[in-house]
Amino acid sequence: MALKVTEISSILPEGASWAGEIRRRMLRTAASIGLSEAKCSNVALIATEQATNLEHHHTASPAIRYGVTTADRGEKGLLIVSEDRGPGIPHPEQALRDHYSTAGTLGGGLGAIRRLSDDFAIHSATARPGGTSPGTVVVSRIWENPPVSAGPFDCEAFTRPKPGESDNGDGVAFWQEGDRLQVAIIDGLGHGLGAKKATQAARERLEGSGMIPLNLLLERLHSGLRKTQGAVVGLLRIDLREGRATYAGVGNIDCRIFGAHPIRPISTNGSLGVVAPRCREESFPFGKGDFFVLTTDGISTKWEPADYAPSDAPAPLLLGPLLLRDQSRPKDDATVVIGRIG
Repeated sequence: MALKVTEISSILPEGASWAGEIRRRMLRTAASIGLSEAKCSNVALIATEQATNLEHHHTASPAIRYGVTTADRGEKGLLIVSEDRGPGIPHPEQALRDHYSTAGTLGGGLGAIRRLSDDFAIHSATARPGGTSPGTVVVSRIWENPPVSAGPFDCEAFTRPKPGESDNGDGVAFWQEGDRLQVAIIDGLGHGLGAKKATQAARERLEGSGMIPLNLLLERLHSGLRKTQGAVVGLLRIDLREGRATYAGVGNIDCRIFGAHPIRPISTNGSLGVVAPRCREESFPFGKGDFFVLTTDGISTKWEPADYAPSDAPAPLLLGPLLLRDQSRPKDDATVVIGRIG
């Protein structure tokens, strides 16, 4: 499997030419990462289908989210997400069949999106307790060459700036060696350019740090961030040979482990570069069937996996966009990292 990071941007409905603007922007982005003519043709069809589906069904709060995904070996893909908040699709698998429609269209949309995508996921629900209508999320990703990794981990990170801002003060850093993985989630204090610079400085100091004890690593980050606005950081290490994971965090980073041994390790108070950290490491079992979720404080923690996948662990590709739709706060940068053993 692979480690993947996607920087998310958004397009909200605006005027009669919305679908055309989505198609043009997706094609520009696809060309910028070197997708072939054939792949760009697929991108155009997927973008058009996603936009017109939202238009034809007159959904509440429609939006297109998109971004370039970068995998651990440098591969790049284009992620396109359509989302809304109701009324949902009663039978999503049936809707993926050709010629099925509830809006009087030809009914080729969702099935065509799935066929043309290298990665695809859909979640739709018609109601939740209390009578709300959460709606539908459709995730499509197109690679020129899909990433192939010999590693055992499947991790997806999704990050976006505060709405209205171009600079993202959040970030993610991965390190992997065989059966060992380190994930760092970073939130530069505040938002905008100053927060972005702090996060970049933290990422630079995390390069090649997978063997450094977590308490020393946090001290190293604290020293390296003194000339910035500062940041809060969560560090999760997994060693599959030992079947254990270790977490240490400073500031309002949330870490949650789901599976046979669920646990919610606690980050200590402080801000790296501003207030000296008090390192508190927690070690716990982690093995096949377990998955983790790391979030910055731009994501609410008032959710459970059963909200999205009652009988199984949610796929990282799908859970990230769902949490950004349902749990992200509009006045802050937001980042979520989901990982499991592939």
